[in-house]
Amino acid sequence: MDERVALLLRFDRYAPLLTDGQREFLHLHYEEDWSLGEIATIFGLSRQAVNDRLRRAEALLQQYEERLHLCEEDALRRYCGEQLRDWAAAQPLSDSGRAVIECALQALGVERETEDGL
Repeated sequence: MDERVALLLRFDRYAPLLTDGQREFLHLHYEEDWSLGEIATIFGLSRQAVNDRLRRAEALLQQYEERLHLCEEDALRRYCGEQLRDWAAAQPLSDSGRAVIECALQALGVERETEDGL
């Protein structure tokens, strides 16, 4: 997985554990695509200070994932849901069977792909 994508997934998952400033810097740099210079100008800091703050926040996100594994669990849940969806799409299921599978897919956070509800 691309490191930027992995960082954004960690940011989405662990943002509430960061300070307001850390969240703002990461949001501006990675989600709004602001340069270090643009952030530095707005906050009256040097580019190096912005870079240091971003690196510390990124390191915190990595530490949270190493300890809590929530992003890893999210990926596993999505994978299992996709496997279930693919299996169910190939099965002759009753309406109630499809409803049960649909409920399980929603619980796993997997989006529908086929017209028949799975």
